[in-house]
Amino acid sequence: GLVLNMKSFLLTGLNNLINFAKKIFLEKTLLNLKKEIITRWFENSLALETEIPSLTQDFTFLISQFLKSYAYCVNKSIDHKNEKCHLELIKYCENVISYFKRRIEGNELQIIHKKSKLTVKLYKEKKNHYYPEIISIDVNNLKKNKIISMNFVPYIIYEDIIDVFSYNKKLFNENSQNTIDLKIWNDNRIINKRSDINNFKIGKVVKNFKLKSIDLDFIL
Repeated sequence: GLVLNMKSFLLTGLNNLINFAKKIFLEKTLLNLKKEIITRWFENSLALETEIPSLTQDFTFLISQFLKSYAYCVNKSIDHKNEKCHLELIKYCENVISYFKRRIEGNELQIIHKKSKLTVKLYKEKKNHYYPEIISIDVNNLKKNKIISMNFVPYIIYEDIIDVFSYNKKLFNENSQNTIDLKIWNDNRIINKRSDINNFKIGKVVKNFKLKSIDLDFIL
């Protein structure tokens, strides 16, 4: 079985996100994104905590599907440039795209609002056009020690995921050399051989993990 090293996983994700933000900021402003701005964003994020049941379920699916594809290639000792591994990564993209398209088509999202679990709509549909809903959720402000309401647009999250995986699939299909070296995940100790992948739950992974343990200076 396989399990995520959450700290290494988040460090990799944060590093990619920050590098992407720096790139976009430079393109739009011709200026470098200052370390102080990134640090302030990260520290403010640490003060906010929320629970969105549907997103927890969705990201559990996304990660578990990757672990299954990883396991298929690594456990069978298939090189990442091998056709079977290449096809497995295309299948991973297709599974994710199909899942999130079904989520959008279902037009339902479970949230926590005023301490109650509610099912809300992702969008309104009118004349074959989607109009994303702005959803209000409970957020625990740890600095102020109180629950506040904040808004977000989940439809955009799902749409972005579909766009990203559609683009990845396109790259894989265009050239068999466009692939991912899965060995990096093991070498950097992001994925360890330990737990049962079929019973993967994101809650188990994050239960004893604290985001405050991330050293942002390690990335910056």
